Amino acid sequence: MAPDGSDNLADYRAHMKELLDDCLTRRDDADPKKRFARRGVTQEIFDKKRLIRLFGLVLYEDGHHIDLAAEEHLSCLATKIRGRSRSTGYCNVLATLLSARCTDQSLQDFGKGLIGNTESKFLSDEELPLEEDAACEAFGHDDGNSFWEHQFLFCPVVLIRGDETIYTDSRQSCPLPFCGEPEQIGRGAYAKVYKVRIERGHLITDPATGSALNVSSPYLSLFDLSFLIPTNLSYSAIGTP
Repeated sequence: MAPDGSDNLADYRAHMKELLDDCLTRRDDADPKKRFARRGVTQEIFDKKRLIRLFGLVLYEDGHHIDLAAEEHLSCLATKIRGRSRSTGYCNVLATLLSARCTDQSLQDFGKGLIGNTESKFLSDEELPLEEDAACEAFGHDDGNSFWEHQFLFCPVVLIRGDETIYTDSRQSCPLPFCGEPEQIGRGAYAKVYKVRIERGHLITDPATGSALNVSSPYLSLFDLSFLIPTNLSYSAIGTP
C-alpha cells in the first residue's frame, strides 16, 4: 500500500481506493450488489490531511511544493468536501470517482469546480444517487456512466425506526444496510417478517435530526420487507428484540 505521503498521483489514488475497498461492509460477498459503505465512513477516511495530499497532486504539478495561496485553496477545498454534516459534503461523490476509476481530468474538474465557488454543477452527497444523465452531464459520457454504476456502493438504504422508507426509480439499486442475510421468522398475507443485523448508523430514530442508533457492533432489529407495488420497494422497521 502506498503511504499517505506518496508523491505519485497514480499510487496515491490506488492507496485511497484500497482504503475505500477495505471499508465496505460485506466486501467479501459473492454478490457485489450487497456490498456497501456504511453511513459516514467516507468522511472518516477523507480526513483533511488526506484530501489536501490528494488534491495537491491532482491540481498541482508538484504536490510537495505549493505556495501559500495554493495551500489556502486546498484547505478550503478539503473543508468543503468534508462538509458540515454527512449530507452536505462531497465525500461520497469523491469516493465514487475514485472507486469508479474516473480519469484524473474528472478529479481536476471536480476540485476546480468546488474551489471558491458557492454553487457548483457537482451535486453534494445529499443528492446521491444521481440519475445517469446527470452523472454524464457532470463527468462526461464515459466517466459519467462509470460513476453512475459505482455510486450505489456509497448510497445504502437508511431506514427510519417505526416508519416506512420507500425507494423508487434508480434509488431501488441502493443496497440494503444488512450485515448478513435476513432470517425469515414469519409471514402474512402481504408481507414477510425477517430478523436481520443492521449496520450501525442506518436505523434513524429521529427523522427531523437524522439521529441514528450508533453502537459499536451491528444493531439487531426486526424488519417487514414488503414488495407490494412493482415499481417501489418498501422497508418498514417494526421493532427490536
